[in-house]
Amino acid sequence: MTEPYVLLVIDDDLKARKPVYDAVFQGDDFQLRYVETPRELDQVMEPPIHGCLLDIILDQGPWGREGWTSEKVIEKYLASRKAPVFLVSQGWSDSSSGVLERVSAIMKAHRNTVEDFLDWSWFDTGIGGGSAAVKGKLRRVLDEWHMESLRILHIADLQFGDPNDDEEAFHFESLIADSITEDCKGHLDLIVITGDIAYKGTPSEYEAAARWLEEDLLNLLKRKGLDIDRERLLIIPGNHDIDRHLCRLLGPTDSKRGERPPSIEEESSTKNGRNEYKDCGLMPFLQFACSVSGGRHWERGRHKNHSWVSNRFIDKGVQFLLLNTMEGTDAKTLEKNREEREISVSEETLNFLREEMDDDIPTDRCNPFRILLLHHPLFEQREKWNPEAKQRLETFLKANHIDLILAGHNHTFQCKKKDQPGLPYVHTATPKLKMEKEGEEKKQRGFVLLELIRKNGKVTATQGTFYELLDGTVGKKEEIGPYERLP
Repeated sequence: MTEPYVLLVIDDDLKARKPVYDAVFQGDDFQLRYVETPRELDQVMEPPIHGCLLDIILDQGPWGREGWTSEKVIEKYLASRKAPVFLVSQGWSDSSSGVLERVSAIMKAHRNTVEDFLDWSWFDTGIGGGSAAVKGKLRRVLDEWHMESLRILHIADLQFGDPNDDEEAFHFESLIADSITEDCKGHLDLIVITGDIAYKGTPSEYEAAARWLEEDLLNLLKRKGLDIDRERLLIIPGNHDIDRHLCRLLGPTDSKRGERPPSIEEESSTKNGRNEYKDCGLMPFLQFACSVSGGRHWERGRHKNHSWVSNRFIDKGVQFLLLNTMEGTDAKTLEKNREEREISVSEETLNFLREEMDDDIPTDRCNPFRILLLHHPLFEQREKWNPEAKQRLETFLKANHIDLILAGHNHTFQCKKKDQPGLPYVHTATPKLKMEKEGEEKKQRGFVLLELIRKNGKVTATQGTFYELLDGTVGKKEEIGPYERLP
């Protein structure tokens, strides 16, 4: 938006803190509206507001004397407004301050209103030159709440460690950042990587992938004004993300699947030297995913067979289903010839996803736009699915109103609508591998930028662009959609 964002500031110590707020938010992109007493709430709430900075503990001055709490402010004035609340405190680490108890009560009643938690030290740091970080964080959230689209960078098949890297793909992260900046219009919400981050699934390959992601791509995007928090990375494994050495070394058993992955040292010291996780070959991938994305779901065990549901954008009417198509892969599976392997997903996993999709969703966010992320395409696939598993997944798609499928694996771009009915699916191309055998014509390398078009807080259509990387340059190769969402 071109007009400044109007932020309410409700704090019981404004006499001391107002100069800090003013210093951090100086400029034309934010307008602060201070609330010094409870009596002013009726007046300041009348004009439009875009967000609120709310002190969690209101116990000084008239706020304390009149018995006001942050919960009461949200309940009476903020919960009904289409504006996010940012809870501010300097006592997050002080167990005696009552902050955590207060937050727990607030989140239980108003989870859909509270967007983020801010430490007061960030504002103090802002005076010393870090204000851009604080303002950038708030602006990204406010953009999502008040803009009518979400933008997703979709890449796959990076395969770090692959000897088949194309020399023309050197510094391809620069081409990605340069090419999407104008189309993103200063607003990129999410990066999705649909599998095959590594080539052989080894820890050293993931170290290289993490360096590239954090030090190269994310830094370049940040310089372009497209700052992405690590919790805005959604990553799923592919067939190359299996560490075959660990599969053979540790061996499979059937116990304790779906829990937080321990360290490799912990795995190696399990009873009789055998791994208690069936998907032991995914350990380096899981550690990578924990590290680069913040580990909230991977570490907390909120998944089944390393598949899970992300409600990170449920407030924007979008829900992501992350499906691990390498479920149950072990040394015996990997010993089979490629022609003999079958892709499979268990009924257990799909039942888990089905339960998680509707768990703890606010009533005003029912029927979200659902996007399925998986590595192996269900349609136009290079490798065969187990017939029963494929039928099981197709039934799941129809029964649960999946609106869009994003996949990788094929190394080439494909975008079609499957007649079940009209389900769009996008297979993104690899951005860095050689795409042709000797004597063959070059095939497409590239990536996808998607836009979810929203109206009144709900996604109504999908559109985007496939960017082709060719001869050291990048260009728009093919438009995607727009595909209207089906009722």
